[in-house]
Amino acid sequence: MFISFNNLSVLVFLYPKSVKLKHSPNERKSQQHLVEDGLFIFDTRNPLLHELAAVDEYEQNYIDKDGNDIVEFHRDEYDSMTQILYCHTDRQIYQRETLIAKEQDGISLRYSFPLEMEKMLKDNGLIFYKYMVIGIKMS
Repeated sequence: MFISFNNLSVLVFLYPKSVKLKHSPNERKSQQHLVEDGLFIFDTRNPLLHELAAVDEYEQNYIDKDGNDIVEFHRDEYDSMTQILYCHTDRQIYQRETLIAKEQDGISLRYSFPLEMEKMLKDNGLIFYKYMVIGIKMS
C-alpha cells in the first residue's frame, strides 16, 4: 500500500505476528520497491521470555457457522535455541454430540530480539529508527 504525505512516499508492509527478513536476493525484493528515502514500516512483536518460558496449553470451545460444536486443544511451546514458537492445534468437530471430523494445524513463529532485529534491518540496507508503541519506548 502506498501513502503520500506531501511529496513523501511511503511503502507500508504490515505483518500481523512476526516479520521474516530472509537472506536470499529473491526474498529481499521489498527494498527495491521503496522510493529514495522512503520508509519501510512493519508490525512485529518482541519475545517476552517470562511468557515463553512455560508450555502454554488450553482448550477452546465454540459453535461454528454450521451449528457444529468445535473443541480445540492448543499447545504452544517455545524453543529458546532456535527462537521458534511452535503452535499446534487439534480440532474436534461434533454434530449433535457425534464426532464427525478431526483436524490438525499449526504454525511456527520465529522470534527476533530487538538488537537482532536492528542488525537484520541494517544488514539489509535499511536504517533503523526507534519508535513508540502505546506510550512504551521500543527499540
